[in-house]
Amino acid sequence: MKSSLSFLFLLFSLLAIAQKPINPYQKIVQNYSQKKQFSGNVLIAKKGQIIYQQATGIANRTWNIPMAMDAKFKICSITKTFTAVLVMQLVEAGKISLAGTIGQYLPEYQGPARDQVTMEQLLTYSSGLDNSDQRDDAMYQSVMSVDSIIKRFGSGPLVAKPGTQFSYKNIDFIILGRILEKITGKSYRVLLEEQILQPLQMKHSGYLSNSMVVPGLVSSYQIDSLGHVQQDDPYWIDNFYASAAMYASIQDMHLFDQALFHGKLINQNSLELMLKPHPELWGVALGFWVSDTQIGAVKTKVADRRGSIGGSNAIWYHLIDQDINIFILSNNNAFDLVELRDELAKAVISK
Repeated sequence: MKSSLSFLFLLFSLLAIAQKPINPYQKIVQNYSQKKQFSGNVLIAKKGQIIYQQATGIANRTWNIPMAMDAKFKICSITKTFTAVLVMQLVEAGKISLAGTIGQYLPEYQGPARDQVTMEQLLTYSSGLDNSDQRDDAMYQSVMSVDSIIKRFGSGPLVAKPGTQFSYKNIDFIILGRILEKITGKSYRVLLEEQILQPLQMKHSGYLSNSMVVPGLVSSYQIDSLGHVQQDDPYWIDNFYASAAMYASIQDMHLFDQALFHGKLINQNSLELMLKPHPELWGVALGFWVSDTQIGAVKTKVADRRGSIGGSNAIWYHLIDQDINIFILSNNNAFDLVELRDELAKAVISK
């Protein structure tokens, strides 16, 4: 009798396990991992609480090291949002004005933009400077000082009236980084540490340089149309500077998100300025793109920030009205991460 009861208990336990619903986020991530070679980390949080996190794929293919949740990724242009926060902190301190010009804060700057281009126009990619840094491979194939980069790529003639045209480029934020250094007398790396990373205990994040050895930093790869994997093209990450030279873990990005959206880094007025879109400039705000977006059956305000350099790709997607944030960090370019982001957003907003 006792053995029969034990058998029935085991049978019901197995049936309960078999009928346990599959986590919808897990199912989506597994699908992209198995069918589209997704390799990286995913984190979803709602009202500050992490509701899903997953590491999948290979962090280093040479040594076949599996991905871990505390892995560090190049976050590329998400660095620009950190730069925007540092600028807004100085605005709050009365040390800088969004209406101030480059020449006011960087007297040694020479070029037509000197007395015409404002801090806000740099933050919104509407400086009118040429985006030659996006077209010239020399920008990233040989090490250059920040001042040399600004002189070569950020001091030429204006190709548009400042504030009238959106033109994505790194040089606007490189100039901002140099201005931050000039005003504070501290390096961009030190400012990041003192103003953001240390206060938030972001222990797995930092400013990257080619000369640095960063334990836990994933290798990045490019995948061609036939599915062949190859090492990422070499480049000087130093030259990206305040526009794209940071690394972070996905949990640290969650810490940054919560601190930014809940008043721990800047005040509410500054946050509202950062989240104010400029429709005439492709909806860009300060450090984000902000828009009213239809996600499934729900229309919500979204702050969107992406980063991409070769095989390093990152997405930060914050659903403002619901206080939901989705992070995706990847070490290959197998597919457009927006596909995965949109599926996860639909799944989380429908629950």
